[in-house]
Amino acid sequence: MMKLQQTSDGYQEQLQRWVGALTTGDLREMYDALSEGEAGDVRRFLDNGVGERRKLLRQELAFVALAFDDFEDLVSDYVRSMPQTAYDPARSDREQFLCWLRQTRLLTAMQGDFVAYQEAEYAVAALARTRRPQHLTFQRMATRARQRTARLDTDSALLIHLNPIRMWTRLALPGRDLGEVLFFAAGDRVASVGLDSPAPEIAHLLATRPRTLEECTSRLRPVSREEIAVACRDLADKGLVAFA
Repeated sequence: MMKLQQTSDGYQEQLQRWVGALTTGDLREMYDALSEGEAGDVRRFLDNGVGERRKLLRQELAFVALAFDDFEDLVSDYVRSMPQTAYDPARSDREQFLCWLRQTRLLTAMQGDFVAYQEAEYAVAALARTRRPQHLTFQRMATRARQRTARLDTDSALLIHLNPIRMWTRLALPGRDLGEVLFFAAGDRVASVGLDSPAPEIAHLLATRPRTLEECTSRLRPVSREEIAVACRDLADKGLVAFA
């Protein structure tokens, strides 16, 4: 439909302008370049593409939208100001939107929590993709955690493994004050939990390497062995630790 400049440098520059124009909905760069076809055809293509981008952002960020009265306007502002980049599995359009939102808007405490929550979920999902072998290994161990829980008090060689697909963030969960919340992969979904002592201390200790119950007890004094065992069983039920 469009004549391209013949030099490689000119072609690349022109292509970049056209891509930017198409993704932001601005046809001024396009009209002079049209040599064949109808501008109306391009307009319909553009409207469909931009409309689909808005639709996907609204669907994928429905949770974040709950914290904003003007979310539709924010999506429109973002689409106009930020051209859509080529597919990047490490940084999706929805993640770029959240980054743009932090950079361009003064968020309330609640809005910041909703954004941080969504960002943490995306970060854990990305970690599960990049560390898939570790993720699958732990999930296999987790399916046998209940069978091995009974051995926790009697098997001195039993190692407690922390879920490798995890990240900490600070936000306020319902009924809790602002504090550390742990996001982690639970099967094929992302879960989150606010932990009470001694669970956070156990998680931070196991982050260095798997340990036995006796090792945890010696490192976390004055917390008792019984308290640590109870906390480990609870963490196993949540999908945060497994035994092997």
